[in-house]
Amino acid sequence: MMQNNMTETSVRELLSRYNIIVPEIQREYVWGANSELLDKFFNDIEEGCKSNQEKQDEALQSLKENLGKSDPDEAIRQYYSSKYMNIGFLYSYRPFYQTNSASNKEDLYLIDGQQRFTTLFLMLVATASRLKILQNEFRTLWQNTEGVAFDYKVRDLTHDFLNRLLGQYNGTDFSNTIFYHRRDASDPSIKNMILTINAWQKHLDNEIKNTENSEEITTKYYHFLMDDVRFWHFKTEKTSQGEELYITMNARGCRLAKNETARAEMNMTPEQSENWE
Repeated sequence: MMQNNMTETSVRELLSRYNIIVPEIQREYVWGANSELLDKFFNDIEEGCKSNQEKQDEALQSLKENLGKSDPDEAIRQYYSSKYMNIGFLYSYRPFYQTNSASNKEDLYLIDGQQRFTTLFLMLVATASRLKILQNEFRTLWQNTEGVAFDYKVRDLTHDFLNRLLGQYNGTDFSNTIFYHRRDASDPSIKNMILTINAWQKHLDNEIKNTENSEEITTKYYHFLMDDVRFWHFKTEKTSQGEELYITMNARGCRLAKNETARAEMNMTPEQSENWE
């Protein structure tokens, strides 16, 4: 029997407990190239963040009114559930090399939810870059003694870019940064990551303009993205089960083309990848 764990969890909880890895078999990060989809996601996040305090105030009032009544547990449940914006399921599995050791953090491979999780992660990168204290906290959470808490293994260049991004990005235009390399332009995931970061920075600029409390707004969005945007995390314990689930989930839509299947099995150089695309 397959034994699974499903919990409602935040980005902070996931990065604190696991090293989340996008494995070689996964597709590229593509949301950045879809401006309509990205804008809708951003607008949903903005609406959720703005209404978050109002919903909490209403739930807190309900909690106060119901504590002396017969079912205070339900009032408490409603108060805490009002804090969160759930954006769907996140499926993962434990890779074959992972054992039940004394390690504090467990590696997990993403099966489904890569696009949403990566987008949230990049939004946090952009938001944290605006305040040093947030940036330091986010980098500390991402980097740990056992590796990094979120990584791409689709190809080495994507992995390398994330390390450079987290270590050196300060919110400035990518063309003016020393860590952005010309070869990055050949990686489709990197190109789309940059598009996402730039697009979210523009959304934040529009939110903050003509206000005097930019730090307060930035901090509010950071903590909302980190703690109050939630996933239903579905975790399988065995590699074989996870890979079977990955195949099943991809079979719900169009079958992977042969070139996509072959591409996932090869560790390409940037030049090879560009020719392949």
